Formats: sequence, structure tokens, C-alpha cells
Amino acid sequence: MRRSKKQKLLAFAVFGLVLALTAALGITDFCIPDRISIYQSGSLPEYIMFGIKLTDTQTQSTFLENTSLCKTQTSQASWLGMIPIKEIAVNTVSEKKILPGGTLFGVKLQTKGPVVIGFSESENGEKSPAEQAGLRPQDVITAVGETPILSAGAFSQALNQSAGETVVIHYEREGKAGSCNLTPLKRSNGAYHAGLLVRDSTAGIGTITFIDPQTGLFAGLGHGICDSDTGYLLPLGSADILDVELIGVQKGAAGTPGELRGSFTKQHIGALHENTNCGVFGILGKIPTYNDATLLPIGLRDDVKTGKAYILSSVDAAKTRNQYEIEIIKIIGGNDNKSFIIHVTDPTLLEKTGGIVQGMSGSPIIQDGKLVGAITHVLVNDPTKGYGIFIENMLAAEENEAA
Repeated sequence: MRRSKKQKLLAFAVFGLVLALTAALGITDFCIPDRISIYQSGSLPEYIMFGIKLTDTQTQSTFLENTSLCKTQTSQASWLGMIPIKEIAVNTVSEKKILPGGTLFGVKLQTKGPVVIGFSESENGEKSPAEQAGLRPQDVITAVGETPILSAGAFSQALNQSAGETVVIHYEREGKAGSCNLTPLKRSNGAYHAGLLVRDSTAGIGTITFIDPQTGLFAGLGHGICDSDTGYLLPLGSADILDVELIGVQKGAAGTPGELRGSFTKQHIGALHENTNCGVFGILGKIPTYNDATLLPIGLRDDVKTGKAYILSSVDAAKTRNQYEIEIIKIIGGNDNKSFIIHVTDPTLLEKTGGIVQGMSGSPIIQDGKLVGAITHVLVNDPTKGYGIFIENMLAAEENEAA
């Protein structure tokens, strides 16, 4: 049976439409981002040229005074409102103004329990009993038998009390509870051990990024507090925030990161409640004096562009917070703590520190009158350059942990 000319034309039209739709869906899936950002009073964008609409969101939820500064929800992207394409994360950012930081703080952190950071062989070369039992790096030891364990010392004591008998080790791995049987080995000095390297505390200094003047919430560092040897994020048990007295500055040089040298005072100024890969968060006991002129709006990731910007940082013994000029030289994007690259151009700061040094992490980055991010890392081979994080990423991390 032969097709008519009209049937052929119709078949070609349908075939062309299918090809066009397939191409459009492929292009839009590639071009439409996985995450977008809007202000609380803003509206979802429509990708008109592709026929894409974002639907089924509740991103216009009311922000209460004591809630997070950011809400992350999902939106369904569909073609012409009919054909689903992908889900998109929507960060809805509060339009409250916040107080930029730039001042130093000290932290003494105790983990939830001893954190496994490695294994060690016995004196006669036997494999670690803990590794044989199935423990892994980053596991948090919570109990030995019925005895809760909060520190490395308590863990060692419980192993010695076992007298070499098999014990049940309770641990937490990626937020889930687990247990295993472990038989400690005896050292030549008579002590029993599990062949474990653990960490249960750390201390250091950093810089406050912002303070919410209505709630006392503060954020700092722009990255997490990690084990110095392994880089593992330390699970927070408790952490005191202390005032810091700056003693001096070791200037950075190529291949040798510098640092702000400080000592803790006895003045407790707050406590941490979250340690995330995108910063630390806590509550200050006293909110610094401020006026409306010192508050800044929050900048979205789309507000950040290459060009001139400023940081606020304290690098003087007098603890004076000063503004220094930088340049944002590359936008990387992403949802981690390396969102863009900055270059310190301020001659005064270069003279004092050589660029970015340890202790400056968290220094707020201001561009076009908005708080857009914070310093997170220095490039070891060039201390005048380093990474910054979108402030939005910090807010989203705090919101996700609090949820």
C-alpha cells in the first residue's frame, strides 16, 4: 500500500518534531543548572527559549526571625509544563541584612568520641586488631561494651580493663550505628591496645564571617574543622568559642604557608553547634555593637563576578578589623568551599602577611556592597592567591545541618 504525499509529509513532520524535541530536551538538560538561587521575594526563572518551566516548589516559605537565613528545596523542571526533565535545587535566601565579621575567634573542639584516623601494627608485626574487626577511618567510637566512650583516654582504659578478652566496640559510621567484636593485643609494657590511631580534640583560630544580629548566629572559617593529619572532618561533640589575643604574624611565602599566631584568653564568647565542610556555625553570647549602616545584604552566587572586591580581616596585634582590596580572578562555581579564586592586591596586607595566611579563613568578601563569600584556602605556591566560598554555600550548609 502506497502512502499519499500528505501522509509522507505528515510522517516527516512528526519525525522532525521528535528529533527537535529530543534535541531540545538534551540541550536543556545540559544548559539548565542543577541549582539556582533566588531571594525570598524573588520568583523562579523561566527558560523561555527552551520552553522550560519550573514548578511544584514551596520556595516562597515565610522566613521567621529565628530560622535559618537560607532554605533549600527542589523544583521540577518540565518542558511546556508537561514533560518532566530534571529536578533542580532552589536556594531561597533571606533578604535580612547581616553583620559582616572579620574578627578572630578561637575554638576548642571535643569530638563526639574518639575518631579513627588510621591503624598501627603490633610490636611483632601483626595486623591491627581494629582493622581486622572491621573498623574504618572516620568511624566514631561511642562505647566499649556497656561503657560509653567520650575520649581516647577512656577508650584506652576500657581496653586495659578487658585484660585481652574480646570486647564489643560500638561505633558510628556516616551517621549510622554499628558494632564489631575486637580482641585487644598486649604490648611489652603490659598495656592492651587495638592497633588504632584516634583523635578526640583539636584547637585553633579563625575568622568570623558574619553574625545575624537578630539571633546571635555566627558563621566562620568557610571550611570545616578537620583532622590535621588526614583532613577528615571532625564530628562535633562540643566546642567552646574563646577570645583570641594576636601575638604576631608569620608571613607566607611560596611553598610555606604563613599564619596568624595567637593565644586564647579566658573569655568565653560563644559555642559551636555545627561543623560542616562549608564552615562552622554557632551562637555568640553577646552581639557586637552595630548600627544599620554596618549591616550588609547577602549576595547570591549570581552576584559574584570577576573584578575588584574587598575582605575584612584582623591581622594587627590591636585586633583592629580593616578592609583590604582583592580581585576575584576566576569563578569556579559548585557547592563546595572552593567557589572562586581571589588575588590579594592590597599593598598594606601584602606587607603585613604576604597574602593569605592561616587564621584568615572566614574573612568576609564584599563586592558591590554585598557580602558574597569568605576566604577558605591559600594556594601554597602563591600565598597572594587563594579560594573563596559563596556565602550562599555556607548558608545552605547551615540550613541542611539544622534540618
